[in-house]
Amino acid sequence: MNFIAMKNRIAANLNRDDLGIYVADWINEIRDKICKAAPLYFTLTKTIIPLASGKNSYFLDDLTTAAFTASKALATITATAGTFTANDIGKYFRWGTTGQVDKITGYTSGTAVTVENSGTIASQAGTLIFPRFSGLHQNVIFNNAGALTKLPYVEPQLFDMLFPLIETGNPTAYTIRGNEVILNKSLTTVTNISLNVKFYELPALLENDNNEQYLDKKYYKAIIAGASSEGAAFARDTEITTYWQNVFSEELKNIIDQDKGIAPVAVTLRRDVGVAPA
Repeated sequence: MNFIAMKNRIAANLNRDDLGIYVADWINEIRDKICKAAPLYFTLTKTIIPLASGKNSYFLDDLTTAAFTASKALATITATAGTFTANDIGKYFRWGTTGQVDKITGYTSGTAVTVENSGTIASQAGTLIFPRFSGLHQNVIFNNAGALTKLPYVEPQLFDMLFPLIETGNPTAYTIRGNEVILNKSLTTVTNISLNVKFYELPALLENDNNEQYLDKKYYKAIIAGASSEGAAFARDTEITTYWQNVFSEELKNIIDQDKGIAPVAVTLRRDVGVAPA
């Protein structure tokens, strides 16, 4: 089912044809919430975070690479400023002029990478950005010159109790606050030391009418039900909101129940009625 078909189905569920400008946002919002509740369906990627002397916390935003100047021909991006590496596979190249984003699928050289979609883009500024991560998979590995040690995850409140003072040395535990990885120790020597962090990648946003879902078909009913609930709440129809909320909750439960080893995650839909989504 492509994007336009999903939007039409939701409009029919609501019996409203005047909410089209909001339906796209509701669909993508619900897709994200469902995927965070059933993360087995994400693409697993690994990113290496170089560690700095004296630091014990690292924002994932720090991973954004330096600026590039590049052009695109067919499915190849060629850089005249900036250097690609093999670790860039799976990242996205954002074009500075148009804002268009290309997913990098292959590494050719320091000046060339291949991307998912073909096209032609004139030389302009751009940056490498990371995928739409749902968050860390709570799998952080301390890489000390090739010697790998998986660090145990500690809940933030317990982490503060166990490690009230940050000592120096090799880390033995970590926690996560928002977009930040926090180690229980700071390093004094950082040669060949890094963190290997595993992420689950959220599916790309649906943007064009012909965009196809590449999630399993069992997601469709949940997405449509959740977005219909959002629309009914926006339209201040309490009865219809409750109906679609119940359908959504049941469909989400069905998805999670089919995925062994994943605990249910509470998913709360937006409750602000009569307010357009941001």
